[in-house]
Amino acid sequence: MKKFTILVAVFLLSIGTALAQGDPTFGESTAVNSFGEGPMAPGRWYLGGTLGFTVQTEKHEDAGTTTDGPKTTNFDFVPSFGWVLNDKLVLGLGIGYTSTSTKTFETDFDGNEVELKDKAGQFVIIPRVGYYSQLTNNLYCIPYFYIGFGFGSTKNEFLDFDGSVSSVDGKISSFEVGIAPSLKYFFSNYWAISLAYGRLYYESITITPDKDNSDHKNKAASYGLDLNLTSINLGLYYFFD
Repeated sequence: MKKFTILVAVFLLSIGTALAQGDPTFGESTAVNSFGEGPMAPGRWYLGGTLGFTVQTEKHEDAGTTTDGPKTTNFDFVPSFGWVLNDKLVLGLGIGYTSTSTKTFETDFDGNEVELKDKAGQFVIIPRVGYYSQLTNNLYCIPYFYIGFGFGSTKNEFLDFDGSVSSVDGKISSFEVGIAPSLKYFFSNYWAISLAYGRLYYESITITPDKDNSDHKNKAASYGLDLNLTSINLGLYYFFD
C-alpha cells in the first residue's frame, strides 16, 4: 500500500485584505501588537482556514502480475473565522466542503477492465471554542472543543449485467464532537501559522444509498483517539486589530 499526503495552508480573503492594508510588522517580534498587548489580545478577530488533500493507492501482485487496487482521494476545504473572547478563550466557526472519492476496477463478461467510482461530498459547519495558553512570546497552545455537522450527497457506480456502468444517487449526513489540540505560532503581530495533530472524538455517519428509498439507511459510528498522520492539518491565519 502506498500513501501520498499533501496538506496545504490557505487563508482566502485574508490575503487580499492584508495586502491591501499592508502589514508593517511582517517578520518582526510578536511580543506586543499595536495596542501594546500580546498577539492573542482580547477583542481581536481572525480569518483563515485549511486545505487538505490526501491520496491513497494500492497495487496487488500475484505470480508476477500486478493489478491496480482501490484509489481513494480525500479533499477538505474549510475556511474559518473567529474571535478572541478574553485572555483564555477563543471562539471560531469553520464552514466548508469535504469529499471522498474511491476508484475501483472490475472485469466485465468480455474480460475488459472497467473503472468504477464511488463519491461522497458534504458541506460542513464546525463551531468550536479553544482554551489557550502562551508558551513563548510567539507560540500558543490551543486545545479546541468542537462540534461538527455535515450534509451532502453520494454517487455509487456499479456494473450492470449487460456490461454497462450505472449509478445510484444517495444522501449522507454526519455528526462529530471532539477535542483537537493545536499550536499557533505568530511570525508577525498579524500572521500566525497553526498545526493541529490528532483528536479525541466521537463521529456518526448516516448514508442513504438510494435517495428514492429513504427507508434503507446505513449507519456507522466511530470514536477514540486518532493519531494517524492524515489527521495533521496546517493553517495560516490573519489577525485583525
